[in-house]
Amino acid sequence: MRFKFRFIFGLIILTVSLLVYPASAENDLNFDLPVPAGSRLLDSKQLNIGDRQIDTSLFNSQMPSASAVEFYLDFFGRNDFEKILDKTYADSGKRLLRFKKDSLVITVSITEKGGDTEIVTAKYLQGPNELSPEETRPSLKDSIFSFPESDVEGSDIPGLPRPSPSVRVMSVKTGKILSAMYTTPLDVSSVVDFYRAHMPDHNWQFRGEIGAADAAQAYMKASGKDSLGLKSPLSGGEDLEQVVKDSYVLNFASGSESAEIIIFPNFSSRKLGSIVQVSYSQQGQ
Repeated sequence: MRFKFRFIFGLIILTVSLLVYPASAENDLNFDLPVPAGSRLLDSKQLNIGDRQIDTSLFNSQMPSASAVEFYLDFFGRNDFEKILDKTYADSGKRLLRFKKDSLVITVSITEKGGDTEIVTAKYLQGPNELSPEETRPSLKDSIFSFPESDVEGSDIPGLPRPSPSVRVMSVKTGKILSAMYTTPLDVSSVVDFYRAHMPDHNWQFRGEIGAADAAQAYMKASGKDSLGLKSPLSGGEDLEQVVKDSYVLNFASGSESAEIIIFPNFSSRKLGSIVQVSYSQQGQ
C-alpha cells in the first residue's frame, strides 16, 4: 500500500531529524572528564532515555584523531577504568571508546572531519542489573524525541500555506521533491479543513483525498490480513496502526506543479494535536 510506506518514510525522517548526537566521583555524573589541550566546546546537552540521564558534549580539537585516542586510553588507564568497548567504523574512520568504573560509564567518539578532530563524550550511570542505553527500548516521551518549540532551520515551501499555529520541525530537499513537516495543536479534521479551504487561495486545485482508514481496510481485505502489521520500535505514545488509520492524504495540482499533504495524529500524544507533512514537486524540474 503506497500510503503505508510514505507514512513510515516521513516518520523515519522526522525521527532522524530530531535525533541529537548520540578525584573521584565514580557514581556521580559530575566526574571531570578532560579533553585534549586546545579543544573547543561546541555544544552540550542533557538527554533522558528510559529514565536515565545522559550528559553529552561536542568538541572540536586540533589534535590528530590518533593522538586523541591515545590521550583517552592513557587517561582512563591511569584512573582504573575498565575498557568495555573499542570499535572503529571503516566507512567514517570513527573510533568509539567506552569505559566503566563502578556505576559510571563514559563513551568517547573520535572522528576526523575536515582536517580537525570531532570529539563527542557521553556520561551516564549503569547499575549491575541495568540495561545499557542500546538495550533499553526508548520511549517517545524521552527527551531526544521531544518536538522543537520553534521553527527549525530551513524554510517553508513557497506557495504552500501552513496551519496556524504550527511549528516547522523539518525542511528538506530530496532529489526534485521539497518537503516540510509541521506540528500543530489542531486535530486532523481541522487541518484537513484548513487545506481544503486555503489551498485554492494560492491557485491550487483539489485533486483528491484519501482517508487512510478506507485504504487500510482495502489493503487488509486484499491481503487477507486483519491488521497492517505496524508496530512502533518505541514504547509509549499512540498506537501506530491507529495513527495510520486516522490519517489523510490530500493531493493538489497547479499546472505542472503538484503538492501532497499527509496529515496524521501526533504519534506522541493525540492531545498535542497533529503532524503535517507537505511535499512539492514540478514536472520537468
